[in-house]
Amino acid sequence: MDTLRNRLVIWGGGHTSYYGNELYSVNLTDLTIHRINDPSIPTNYHGGTNTCVTTLADGTPNTRHTYDSMSYLPNVDRMLIIGGSLGCENGGGANDAWTFDFATMTWHLMSPSGTVPPADVYTSAYDPNTGKVFVHDSYDLYVYDYDANRFTKLSPDTAVDYHLTAVIDPVRKKYVMMGNGQAWFYDISSGSSYTRQNLMTTGGDAIINARYPGLAYDPVIDQIVAWSGGDTVYKLNLDTNVWTTETFTGGPGAAQINGTYKRWSYSPASNVFMLVNDMNQDAFAFRLNSGGGTPPSTDSIPPTISLTAPTFGATISGSGVTVSANATDNVGVVGVQFKVDGTNVGAEDTVAPYVILWNTTSATNGSHTLSAVARDAAGNQTTSASLSVTVNNAPPISSPSDFSTRCAAPGVIKCVGFDSDADFNI
Repeated sequence: MDTLRNRLVIWGGGHTSYYGNELYSVNLTDLTIHRINDPSIPTNYHGGTNTCVTTLADGTPNTRHTYDSMSYLPNVDRMLIIGGSLGCENGGGANDAWTFDFATMTWHLMSPSGTVPPADVYTSAYDPNTGKVFVHDSYDLYVYDYDANRFTKLSPDTAVDYHLTAVIDPVRKKYVMMGNGQAWFYDISSGSSYTRQNLMTTGGDAIINARYPGLAYDPVIDQIVAWSGGDTVYKLNLDTNVWTTETFTGGPGAAQINGTYKRWSYSPASNVFMLVNDMNQDAFAFRLNSGGGTPPSTDSIPPTISLTAPTFGATISGSGVTVSANATDNVGVVGVQFKVDGTNVGAEDTVAPYVILWNTTSATNGSHTLSAVARDAAGNQTTSASLSVTVNNAPPISSPSDFSTRCAAPGVIKCVGFDSDADFNI
């Protein structure tokens, strides 16, 4: 679920079936389906033969069965893909990691450091509390830190079934995975020992016994909501470990035999669950009786936004330069993302007044361009007019003689002496 644009993103194929590596989206804002980008041409299929490569000739990933290894990272507006069963004659497995940058429409091979999970079938889920992605193979739990581009192994465990789907309860800080008769959870709160625990529930056998069920967390009712075919949706209260159900007519029928995974996902903007069950069926939206909410938005009016600080052409320095913006919308602004030279700076600010403190010491001296992007709940976006500033951070003083020279420079008001450890101030 691309929560920034309120759409469900679909990618896959591979193994010995489909070889196109393009992405598709089901858009709740205007109730349409789009192909996001074009497939690589040629694909990995060449005249009846192909090889198990992870990267195609144009530098994009080979298509693959993704299983439960897709996650959207709202903090950086990228989709993360880990491994999968490659598009080739024997459907070989992989443990590469890719991100797709929706802002630039480009793939990036991440080549992370740390303990990278071996080629396997994975479950994964994005943790909104930490901005990291938890990943589980057939044995162990890992965490991926995008900022550090690093995997860390958290637990050595015994084997689990691989027909599982994962979801995170961000309130109770639990990584939950279930399917094919198994249900497990990990405590992922700070200081956890990351010990896998058996999740004992009542009333949810239809979900736990399903292969790759659809699982999503609903923040409105504070429960995990699941689907595995038919007209019944299951809700799990992790305080009582009891499942309850809601049943309606008009569903898509039986679940696809290859599983649902995160093609059942929750839309915070519309407070509905999106479902794509099969490529030969329509897409579906489902709203719980207990969830309330409003129908998918038809709002097409984008926000307005302008930068208010710093001033155009200003010379700035230091670790705490204020960058601020004014943003308004006919319905309401849900977030403002500040950018420097087109790259996100900090997390999206979701509460007015919209402001960040920019550490200019991490930027090179010289001219830089500031901008900000405002979005509303319907997914409409507006980018502010850009603003140019000059960063001028003086280099550190390197020696007593350098200190003396700079003390004598025109415009210096006061000098503070140096000590035997060569720490200087001016």
